[in-house]
Amino acid sequence: MDTDVMSIGVLNCLRNHGIQVPDYIMLASFDNIEQAEYCNPRLTTLNVPIEAMRVKAVELLVAQMENRECKNTGNAFELELIIRETTKNR
Repeated sequence: MDTDVMSIGVLNCLRNHGIQVPDYIMLASFDNIEQAEYCNPRLTTLNVPIEAMRVKAVELLVAQMENRECKNTGNAFELELIIRETTKNR
């Protein structure tokens, strides 16, 4: 399950209990699904290059299955923090 989906559920629960986001508690998530942009308040999230990670995982798996040398050099993927309304500077 997407963590953004769970975070949107948490956001709704907090709102139902009268807990102000981000005034009382700040909320950040991971995935950057489309709904994160449209919930209220808009969800701060980390955009992760899932497709690039899938491609690399398949490349490594195929290389291993073909008994080729796996050059996993600790690939770093570029992440982007998308700051929206569920967090604020203090």
